[in-house]
Amino acid sequence: MYFLMQMLAIVFELAAILLIGFLLRNMIRKALLSLNPKNVDKKIEALDASMIVLAIVFPVVLILVSLFWLPDEGEFNTKMAHWTGYPVTHLTFDTTAESDLDKKRLIHTLTPMMQKYRNNLDYHVGGGRGDWGGGHTVRVTIPSRYRFTGTRLEIITGSPISKSENSMLIATLEAAAMGEHPLPERLMSDMQADGLDDMEIALDPTTAQILSRRIIADERLQWKRDQCFLSVKGLLEPEKVLKLYAKSTQSKDAVGQLRVRDSSILENTEFTVVAVDADARRRSLPQLIKDFQGNKPTIYISLSLVPTGVDTIGEGCDKALVSAIGPKWVASAVNHDTPVLSHFITTTRIESISRFSPGDMGEGWTEVADNR
Repeated sequence: MYFLMQMLAIVFELAAILLIGFLLRNMIRKALLSLNPKNVDKKIEALDASMIVLAIVFPVVLILVSLFWLPDEGEFNTKMAHWTGYPVTHLTFDTTAESDLDKKRLIHTLTPMMQKYRNNLDYHVGGGRGDWGGGHTVRVTIPSRYRFTGTRLEIITGSPISKSENSMLIATLEAAAMGEHPLPERLMSDMQADGLDDMEIALDPTTAQILSRRIIADERLQWKRDQCFLSVKGLLEPEKVLKLYAKSTQSKDAVGQLRVRDSSILENTEFTVVAVDADARRRSLPQLIKDFQGNKPTIYISLSLVPTGVDTIGEGCDKALVSAIGPKWVASAVNHDTPVLSHFITTTRIESISRFSPGDMGEGWTEVADNR
């Protein structure tokens, strides 16, 4: 496309030059005839010879100029993208960030995402600009941009964010608007594991994280794949923690089944416990959970949970997990990993724009610098 446009530009310029030369020749001939009809033909012949020389020399000069001074392919395509428009994602956040410091904290948190979705255009340019050795690779970047209007934050990404391919990011941005406490401080749940007595576990949603681990998906081939899971800590008595942890280390299968009691809070209350890990912290149970009596010490145990009946192994496992656990667990994980988002963002709107031009977006925008 770039080469074709360059050739067309040269052809049009040459055609324009020839047309202008023809018009000038006729104008000069008429002027000479009106002033002095004698020897007009000889003067016209001399003029024609000069124009032939000019027609030979000028294209050579034009080609040299195009090689050394015209934009290379990367710059050309970037300018074309700005003129004709390019696909982007428009993010709008209503926030509570009023001070400059709060706005800087929010931008700092979102900068890695904005840098990731810049648009890098790589082109192999053959020759040009004095490079006679076979060409070189040109990289130009269409950056992401942001601006604050009062407490409203807008972001225009350099490349579009696909909702199907980036479901985790979309879910994170949308869940951030649910606030810092989307779930109660404690979620009482019951766990069953073969060979052990039923256990009552108090889950702590503030510890929720969406994680993944490498597991052996095929014992015969020793084929490893990613498994996504919801990691959350719960309070359990020490002797029960030891039994549960011992069971998890001795078995390659699921440790047990867990059910959250209050079904009105969550979309999915049934989970398979795929792994457990003990936490060294000890707390006084009555200080945290009123349902227990006495002063029994408890241990935080980390539970790896997968919604029952949901396949969260393999490519795209985060998409399946996020869809199954529901937005409140996602919001809790966002508050754990990026509390700044949950603290400041109150509403999120995500819009896909198929043809966006920087000239259409008004003033006040800041380009996000590349992190390289």
